[in-house]
Order: sequence, then C-alpha cells, then structure tokens
Amino acid sequence: MPRYTYTGTLLDGQEVKGVLLAENLSDLEIKLINIGVTVAQIRPAISKINQLTIKYFKASEITKSTRQLAILLKSRISLIESLSLISEQIKDKSLRAIFQDIIKQVESGKSLAKTFFEFPIVFDELFTSMIEAGEISGNLEFSFSKLADYREKSEAMSRKVKSALAY
Repeated sequence: MPRYTYTGTLLDGQEVKGVLLAENLSDLEIKLINIGVTVAQIRPAISKINQLTIKYFKASEITKSTRQLAILLKSRISLIESLSLISEQIKDKSLRAIFQDIIKQVESGKSLAKTFFEFPIVFDELFTSMIEAGEISGNLEFSFSKLADYREKSEAMSRKVKSALAY
C-alpha cells in the first residue's frame, strides 16, 4: 500500500503534517476527512534511500527520454510500447526501474500523469501538469515535445551559467 505525505488544517485551525498509508488518493482523502483534517496538499511519500538513489542520475537522461517519447508518440506508436522501448534504452538502473513501474501502472489503467506524479523527485510539478494537460486535450505528443524543448533549453542555460562561473 503506498504511503502519502499530507499537510492540512484541523477544525480548530491548527496545521498538521503527516504520513498515511492508503490504496489511492481518494482513500487517503476519506481517511483524512474522517479524522477531521482539511487537506491542503498530498504527495506520494518517498523513502530517504529512494530519494538518494533517484537524485543521482543525470537530468539529461530524463530530457533524452522525454524527447524520445515525443518522437515515438508523434509516430503513432502506442504509449505502452513507446514507454517500453524507452525503458529498454535507459542506462541508469533506478531510472529504468521507475519507467518499468510507470509501464505497469499505465497497463493497469492508471493515467500517465498520475503515475508520473508518484515520482516528484524525478518529475516536477510542471512536468506532471503538462502531461495531464496533454492527456486531457488528447495531444500528449505535443506536451512531451514542449517539455523536451523546455528541458533542453534549461539544461543549456545551466551549462552556460556553470561555465561562466568556472571562468
């Protein structure tokens, strides 16, 4: 059962934070309502060990995977097949494991945005929001293409700043 971190307020206005186990987000919300918590934010909890292993792969690997997903989806290859092809090409074991988990969840019927949302260390809020917008509009390849453009420009700018600081 997944763990979720939450923040909210009690009926008396006191702020609360905590971690709970729940099958999904709606079960968690029901649990919190039952104990009198008005939810402000819910995030999937990631253990400290997973955070450390996830943080150490290159951001360029995610960017490359995002670009490949955009190209494969534009070529009308199914989402599951595209994710499978990309996961086979990823060199980093922890990132490959994340993509394989995403594939399993999407195959079980979960939306792509919700599966990306479960890995906030890897896929930030902009990333998941763009994917959600692409799913809703039916233009997922466009969302991945724009995300890849953004990430490539961001990485190029970061390299320029690091190079200038080193100079």
